[in-house]
Amino acid sequence: AKPYEQAIESKLTRRVYLTRIFATFPQADTRVEKFDLSDFQRIQRPKDEILADWDDRVVEENGLKYQFQVYEQK
Repeated sequence: AKPYEQAIESKLTRRVYLTRIFATFPQADTRVEKFDLSDFQRIQRPKDEILADWDDRVVEENGLKYQFQVYEQK
């Protein structure tokens, strides 16, 4: 978790490819707590990018729901 937090805080990260997983995992031992995206804005990928059609779509697979999003530094 620490490398992700440090990357966001460093201001060197220009783009974040985020997969949101809509589930809880009580047995998980790592969690990113300080994931502040306030210096970023949601963007839509260009239509010719491979996953562009998946942006913001909530997908369910094997009982888990997830969503892809892309953020770019303001």
